[in-house]
Amino acid sequence: MMSINTKCRVLQGTYCALLCIALSFNTYYLEEAGFSDRVIGIFIASSCTLGSILQFAAGRLADTKEKYNWKNQLAVLAAAQTLVSALLYFTDSRFMTSILYMLMMMLVLPMMPLINRSGFYYTERGIPVDFGVARGIGSLTFALMSFTAGRFTVLWGSRVVPLLAFASVILFMITTLSMPMMDGESGSRGKASESTPLKELTGKYPVFFRSVIGIFLMLLFHNGINTYMIKIVSYAGGGSGSMGAALGIAAFAEIPLMFLYSRMTKGRKVRDINMVSLAGAIFVLRGIFYLLASNVYVVFAIQLLQGISFGILIAAKANYANESMEAEDQSSGQSLVALTESFGTIMGGLLGGFLLDRGGVPAMLIVFTLAAAAGTLITILSGRASEKADKKMTK
Repeated sequence: MMSINTKCRVLQGTYCALLCIALSFNTYYLEEAGFSDRVIGIFIASSCTLGSILQFAAGRLADTKEKYNWKNQLAVLAAAQTLVSALLYFTDSRFMTSILYMLMMMLVLPMMPLINRSGFYYTERGIPVDFGVARGIGSLTFALMSFTAGRFTVLWGSRVVPLLAFASVILFMITTLSMPMMDGESGSRGKASESTPLKELTGKYPVFFRSVIGIFLMLLFHNGINTYMIKIVSYAGGGSGSMGAALGIAAFAEIPLMFLYSRMTKGRKVRDINMVSLAGAIFVLRGIFYLLASNVYVVFAIQLLQGISFGILIAAKANYANESMEAEDQSSGQSLVALTESFGTIMGGLLGGFLLDRGGVPAMLIVFTLAAAAGTLITILSGRASEKADKKMTK
């Protein structure tokens, strides 16, 4: 029988496999269905906007209503995803293809903060869950799915995409249903009876909210690049197989940093917000290197920097949210940092599609890189503000 730690890792793994299909193969799948770059960008932005609303609502419900805890919500979302992926495989309608794929993207987003919350839920109850290791398993399955989907699309075309989504979500649902709910909490951060009202959150955590803006700009870069990786590798002379390889290389590169993140920062005076800023600086370098890439093999090499950019960011931002918020607001905090990925996908899809139509791949890369640079500056300033606040409290 699997331990709770193992189940948390399997949950992350199956989710990241589904995430790969929903958000990394969306441009390829919709392009194969006959939609233009601009229309695809609108589809991605629309579905992710709705998904973002659901995402924050899911976190608030998990904080305030026991009936809608993270497990119950995940089970419902997984059931809906199962139906959507099955229908997507069988439909031949162009209209239904767009609706169903948009639903797949929309429903995958509210799962993220709930999955993150599950790990902290067990830790609070005396069963330590290493988020970095769990997310590292997620990156491994993301990488394997990227290579698999890339290869299978070359052999059998886009029809294989919903089948892979269906297989992923079935495993995800089985794992979710097997995870126990527990009574009681341990540690000093036991859950308070009531969460902070929504309108008061910004005033209560001003530095955190500024950091969220910076993280969003970094993830606009990251998700925009992932969404239009097919365009970047095509610009460099590759195809859908090369896209799968590029995404897989990046996901594999994340794994060591995610496994080691807790060890790197534990017991050391390393602030999670400073690690976020480091990740942002590497995003900027990646953007410059993409602009200079002369062939698809150079793109593959740039993808290796994913470990010290997104690999650090994904672990650091989850820990930063949990440590920045009081216990009664932690699910809301996880939802807010998860929203940065959703809004990054929205703006990356919409802005990327527009820029590709107007100025091609170079224009898109320049704008995305400038966004990452602005985000890095914001988090650096937020880190300094946090340090000053801590010094005042210790005096």
